[in-house]
Amino acid sequence: CKTTAPDRQAYVGSCEERGCMTTCFTPDAMTKNSTYPWKNLTLKEEFYPTNTSERQQQVEEDRKEGIRERRQHTYEPRFQCGTKQNQTKKPLIPLSIQSIFEHHLLFLPEHKLLFCGIPKSGITEWKRFFRYTRGAQDYLSWPHFKNDLKPFHLSSLSKEKQEEILNNPLWTKAVFLRDPAERLLSGYLDKIINEGWSKPVFEQNHTLSFAEFIDLITTFNKRHTRPSKCKIHGLNTCTDPHFRPQFFLCGLDYLLPSFDFIGSFQHLSEHTRLLLSKVGMWDEYGLKYDDGIDTGKVGSTCDYPPPNRPSNFTPVGFNQGKNRTSRHDTQSSTKMRDYYTK
Repeated sequence: CKTTAPDRQAYVGSCEERGCMTTCFTPDAMTKNSTYPWKNLTLKEEFYPTNTSERQQQVEEDRKEGIRERRQHTYEPRFQCGTKQNQTKKPLIPLSIQSIFEHHLLFLPEHKLLFCGIPKSGITEWKRFFRYTRGAQDYLSWPHFKNDLKPFHLSSLSKEKQEEILNNPLWTKAVFLRDPAERLLSGYLDKIINEGWSKPVFEQNHTLSFAEFIDLITTFNKRHTRPSKCKIHGLNTCTDPHFRPQFFLCGLDYLLPSFDFIGSFQHLSEHTRLLLSKVGMWDEYGLKYDDGIDTGKVGSTCDYPPPNRPSNFTPVGFNQGKNRTSRHDTQSSTKMRDYYTK
């Protein structure tokens, strides 16, 4: 992960020391004047103009103002469950919605795909796949903070550009949703049991039982001792995204009518193929994707090397294997009866 090119510094250095942000094993990322991670200069200039410092300052100011609005609930939801929607109305994005796009809403301009990745609904695998399509050779690494994905966060664009994408019928807007009860159990098993979040996140001195966990996140209006942490109890727009209702991620409580592909986590393999075929990515990327599941604990390091395969090796394709590739897999679908009662 080393280079002498000044314009490549965002992609180099020790991954562990720089918080898993850099790109490894990828010559294009180290080459001076390379357009990586963009496919060509035209796309880079259209979506990531040279006046990035001024643009990013405005984006950050809008984000902070949006957070203040969101906490005060000063926006009017455009989407209401059980009511007939006006599909012809073009969405104008309130700052309160724009502020919660975070790193969950990504776009791939050459395929005109806008994708909402939801924690505990496969977002880690999708981010690895998107890095694979960029040409990152370390795509099996921990993906969430890699600098080569940041330009493709919808939140990195101006409000005008975001609305242009959302209102363009040529763009596919996609999200995969998961059974809420199964997703919540997966979040508990992963974050509370496996990663010990009871103390640092919920300020509890013992490992929360599932019943205690449910009681905490359904208790409204209890504030964290550190205001910057917002509300940690209650299911709302400020809940940690691993437990937050899917409706409150990517601004779906406002933008869901704009999404024209809603996949099911329970039918992940089939719906992944459908989506990637729809946007012209299956044959070029999806079919050829090597999940590396047999090479070790994928995603356990920041600089996981590309799989070393024989010439006759045939990959199973993206999201097509029976076993999950994420280190966060909790097998929650097989444990529902152990934790939930009728």
